[in-house]
Amino acid sequence: VIKLPAPDASSSVAPTSSCASPKRFIGVWPMICATRSGLSKREIEKLRRDFKKSDAALQKLFEKFYFKQKVLEEFVEKANEVREKFDDTLFQIDRMEKLRKSPALDADLRNEERKLKKLEITARMNTEWFIKAHDELKSWMKKAVQAKSEMVEANLRLVISIA
Repeated sequence: VIKLPAPDASSSVAPTSSCASPKRFIGVWPMICATRSGLSKREIEKLRRDFKKSDAALQKLFEKFYFKQKVLEEFVEKANEVREKFDDTLFQIDRMEKLRKSPALDADLRNEERKLKKLEITARMNTEWFIKAHDELKSWMKKAVQAKSEMVEANLRLVISIA
């Protein structure tokens, strides 16, 4: 069972700018929901406060979670799928920016940028922050697999020495 560390300001995946903060997306999400439902500004503010409060409570609970290796592997698999979507969208945007400008290309570029924004909202963090967090997650998973392998090897040596 592995305990995941709680995210903190000293983490190596800390945002590098104010716009990179996941807090930005916490603030945006209720507005997106509210604008689609036709709520008043007062109701939107209440929704935003409630959302922030719920999110803070959820973040505190993460410190108490213990996951088995299989659950973490499934989580990483899902994170890899999201990373592939980010990478594909970023590749398409980069490719389109290098091509000659045309109205059709501009429309495709705006569509890819919208897709990237949707991915950021879904992931609740911007692209840079997600990529750094994903890289750190992969690093920790490699260390967990290595530790598990070492434990299995040590147990095997113990069994052989007893026999």
